[in-house]
Amino acid sequence: MRYIDEVRRKTIHLSSALIPAIYAFISTELALAILTPLLAAALLLDLLRLRSAQVRSWVDRRMGNLFRREESRRLSGATYVLLAGVLSIWLFPKRVAIVALFIMSVSDTLASLIGRRYGRTPLLGKSLEGSAAHFASGVVVGILSLPAHPLAAVLGALTATLVEALPLSIGRHHVDDNLAVPLTCGAVMTLLIQDGL
Repeated sequence: MRYIDEVRRKTIHLSSALIPAIYAFISTELALAILTPLLAAALLLDLLRLRSAQVRSWVDRRMGNLFRREESRRLSGATYVLLAGVLSIWLFPKRVAIVALFIMSVSDTLASLIGRRYGRTPLLGKSLEGSAAHFASGVVVGILSLPAHPLAAVLGALTATLVEALPLSIGRHHVDDNLAVPLTCGAVMTLLIQDGL
């Protein structure tokens, strides 16, 4: 994917920060009532795109340059973002879900753009420069949102950075980092906060 296409894609991805931003001001029940139908619609569109050449052609004409090559054979990143939103809000305490979803949106965007532009040092499946941007921004988000739990914020950001950098898969199936990052870092932060750290 060309860098300009990646910038466009990540600009759209950054808009997913609206999920935790809005969730901060509404109830869990209302957040789920909004996101669940959106997830169902995105999932339906993805399934139609994957099964129908006509729908796939229509989507490609309008948004084809925003899809990665591998998304032609699996669910789109946008669907995973909505799934991550629903699961994080459902599974985690509100403040933890907000941090995890901001890290998914903001830190992933910074890691991708900085890594592609300035990345020189390989690290796992990504670059040291991109991963450093991911970790630093995740720490900032975590500490600002969880000031009483700095260790949980730092370890949550570290978990998110490692998961984002690793090429995760279950068998032959790729695990999308839009889903893996918020669920793993949210789980780590929840466990640490429950332990009183």
